[in-house]
Amino acid sequence: MTVLELPDLINVEPAQFTAASTLELFRVLGIDEDELIRRTGATFRLGTGIHYRNSPTDHRILAFGPHGAAAGVIPFHHYLNRARLAGAAVNINLFSPNASAAQRGRVCRTSDAGAESLPPLAYGLNLNTEKLTQLLKVNATMNGAIAVAQPIDSVELEPNSGYIKHLKLADGARLAADLFIDCSGESARLIGAALGVEYEDWSSYLPCSRVVALTTAANSDSTPVHHIAATDAGWISTTPLQQRAAHSLLYSPEFLDDDAAVAALKQHVGGFEPEAIATYEQRSGRRRGFWVRNCVAIGAAAGHVEALDVSTLDFARRSALTLASLLPARPASPGTAKEFNRRLSGQLESARDFARLHYLAAAWRQTPFWQHATSTAQPESLRLRIDLFRSRGHLELEDHPAFPAESWVAALLSADIWPAGYHGLLDFMDAAKLNEHYEQMRQAMLTDVSRMPEQRAYLRALRN
Repeated sequence: MTVLELPDLINVEPAQFTAASTLELFRVLGIDEDELIRRTGATFRLGTGIHYRNSPTDHRILAFGPHGAAAGVIPFHHYLNRARLAGAAVNINLFSPNASAAQRGRVCRTSDAGAESLPPLAYGLNLNTEKLTQLLKVNATMNGAIAVAQPIDSVELEPNSGYIKHLKLADGARLAADLFIDCSGESARLIGAALGVEYEDWSSYLPCSRVVALTTAANSDSTPVHHIAATDAGWISTTPLQQRAAHSLLYSPEFLDDDAAVAALKQHVGGFEPEAIATYEQRSGRRRGFWVRNCVAIGAAAGHVEALDVSTLDFARRSALTLASLLPARPASPGTAKEFNRRLSGQLESARDFARLHYLAAAWRQTPFWQHATSTAQPESLRLRIDLFRSRGHLELEDHPAFPAESWVAALLSADIWPAGYHGLLDFMDAAKLNEHYEQMRQAMLTDVSRMPEQRAYLRALRN
């Protein structure tokens, strides 16, 4: 395996946030998690902090992991909905160990001493992109990959089949391969520029196609999440690291120009002086095919979804592990390519729908951007999922979902999308005893969370 580094390809995203499932990739690669945290200045991510979305005073956490517990065979959200319909003020965050820990700035891993008596937390990480890239490069070369740093001069195709024959590099060398994996980001040097695979634009669903990004010194925020905040013209994303914080404004150029976007983001960070500022295009969408001939696209070369709480790094992980599960195979195998394309199509479309949910909840804003963003039609797959959930409180997931059912339920309820009724079997249960059971569970959870260490102290101990 040869890794071709493209010196002219610059990653302008200063930070990456991961899903809980992303960490499995680092374990597969043999990267020690403590070392990963130390080397990348990482913080923990127990979910996404969502601000100003449903109302001007709305703050909540879309947490990883389970919420509550089933009442026998009845999913927990039916119990919560029954309480809501009876007039109670309900909040799914009150029954989430992750949300409770995040709100109190606390973290814990199952490998920690004494953790066996605490509720397990599902967590991802917030990572410095540059330091993560360096760490992965060292890991790849230690495991036998050859690294070559050269720009691509041209891509030569086989005249009859249209397969990639070789890459001609700027120094005149040629790279030939059985399979070419395009990780060149939005530029898609192979799958797009060379093979001409079209890009399906999703800007009607996710209209923020421009991003301005900057970093500042770390502030006092110790909440172990990644934050998104709805603004008059888009979304502001904040990823806290140990020594700095990465901020991005996602916006539509139809409603905000680049200079105004930079000014808005500077105003958001307040008195913190920006270290570096970058503005770039990042359209949501996907390639019509991800494995075409002898080329496989991974990451942003394959597709992109607005990074609200959808982890681009986790999509790359899923793509890589899906590819690995289908190997060894001849690059020409149409069945293998078809299966790869099917799985990734479902995952990207599911991630698109998950991100689109945030727009539905922000319809209270009356600015031109939000009036436009909320007036467009929904993806049919999202509309059907919402209709099914509203009518029966039921979720139908694809066979390789981008998000587990518990995350979808939390996202729907977080967007104030509730079922019209609840599971009929709840009427045969003693309501008072059930309420007492869940209240005891909630109080025990709060007691357990209070025993967890604060994130600041936890990370300080890891550094020492």
